[in-house]
Amino acid sequence: MRDANRRLDRKIQELNTLFDLSKEFNIGLDQDRVVRLLTFALLGQIGAKQYAICLRENDQAVIVASRLTSSSDLSDALDPLCSLTRTMAVREMFRQRPTRLIAAKLMQSGIEAVVPMRLQSVSKGVILLGERLRGGTYSAEDFEFLFSLGNLAITSIENARLFKEGIERQKLEDELLIAREIQQGLLPDALPVMSAIDAAAVNVPSKAVGGDYYDMMTRRDASVVLAIGDVSGKGTPAALLMASVQAALRALAPDCHSLPETTGRINDLTFGNTKGGGRFITFFWGVLSQDGRTLQYVNAGHNPPILLRANGTIERLEEGGLLLGVFSTTTPYCDATVTLGEGDVLLLFTDGVSEAMNEKAEEFGEEQLIETLIRSSKRTASEILAEIRSAVLKHTGEEPQSDDLTMLVLKKRVGSEPR
Repeated sequence: MRDANRRLDRKIQELNTLFDLSKEFNIGLDQDRVVRLLTFALLGQIGAKQYAICLRENDQAVIVASRLTSSSDLSDALDPLCSLTRTMAVREMFRQRPTRLIAAKLMQSGIEAVVPMRLQSVSKGVILLGERLRGGTYSAEDFEFLFSLGNLAITSIENARLFKEGIERQKLEDELLIAREIQQGLLPDALPVMSAIDAAAVNVPSKAVGGDYYDMMTRRDASVVLAIGDVSGKGTPAALLMASVQAALRALAPDCHSLPETTGRINDLTFGNTKGGGRFITFFWGVLSQDGRTLQYVNAGHNPPILLRANGTIERLEEGGLLLGVFSTTTPYCDATVTLGEGDVLLLFTDGVSEAMNEKAEEFGEEQLIETLIRSSKRTASEILAEIRSAVLKHTGEEPQSDDLTMLVLKKRVGSEPR
């Protein structure tokens, strides 16, 4: 009866200890604090003279706290130890062939027992126990308490990790939201109003921020600069590089007298910013005359815009040169001029439109894009834009958007030419 009472008293004491530690473990949700409290419990409650605590971090087992006097290298033994499903004395491991070599290495380090730390039936770490302060071996009751203590600690450590990841994720999302607002602020609030031209544009990033860009701005002589571009890659790096191109265009275009020369300067600035890092930009820009009759342009490796004439013929605006940011300008860019007639429609787009994929990995394609443009060409610029976007969405179905989608539509108004 006395022995039973002593065992019962010990169980009650252990339960109280586990209860108190569970409250302490979860204060602040900090891994270092949990590990420190665990070492105090090993010293005070169990009386371990030597110990080590090992956790799996990034699929690799590492010792995060140690009071081992031996300098033996345990790095090769840590990963196999993390696969244990129950507490084992090292002498028991030594009697089993699969764990004999590991047990020998543990004995050299003065370790007598291994306690797995398990979470949802997966071992996330181990407690290595050396000799006790008062001598003697670890009992079955000690192992049972340590197993519960280790599982309680690893649960708190995992909660601390998830809490920290949640804070970092929220911080990143907040930063991306700010970046998105800044990037959207780089796009024109409204397109310039022209008596002879009906214009509409759309930009839909595939991520929080994207690498596509379009612009339209009026110069002092009432001509209008228009541009569209696409940076290789996606996300924040692409958005930052596109912002530098936008800044260069906005600075140079108002006083531009030579499109090829200005394109070369923009390319050199872009090349200086990329520093040969493998990023590049496809870019198309031009100057539309005040009366909307002529468009002088340079195509720097961009998808050739589609010019649909009122009579149904198709022209592609291809004249230009290399895409931006690959090399410094050695060969001058070329420019060309087209005349716009009443009812003509010009479509500028990025490859996120033509290369939009469906569930069968089939691209929307430029052929289908042209068909949609022809079918909707009698409508306004905004309606043409909506029709193309609707066709792309119908093609992709439930597939997520894989690339930024940007389009700019210009239509020469009927009746805008003097009679």
